Amino acid sequence: MAKLIIILAAQIILLGATVTSAGKNGEEFARTIVMVLPLYLPVLFLQTLHHFKTGKYNGSTIMILGRNTVLSKVREMPVVGGSGMFRFARGYVEAHTKWFDIKTGDATVEYKCYILHY
Repeated sequence: MAKLIIILAAQIILLGATVTSAGKNGEEFARTIVMVLPLYLPVLFLQTLHHFKTGKYNGSTIMILGRNTVLSKVREMPVVGGSGMFRFARGYVEAHTKWFDIKTGDATVEYKCYILHY
């Protein structure tokens, strides 16, 4: 099982946001598609493809897909696949909002990833 911690800082404008995170392993990027589901609570449908560009996971990807209840302290979403080192990946992520500016929509979110892969 691989345990990764990914911190993304981004302003997501509903659809097609690209975020870059300069982590310990160098520059990585993720493509995110967000759909607002206006039910009783602010809920997003989140699809994120995280692409690793350096280090031991260079060229590999993981796909996160699921319901994100943005006001919850911790949100759990499934890892539904991947490529490269994460081929046949399954698992889950826990998202924790570290900082949020309600005026601009900017946020910093930490994703703790728990992934089983071959």
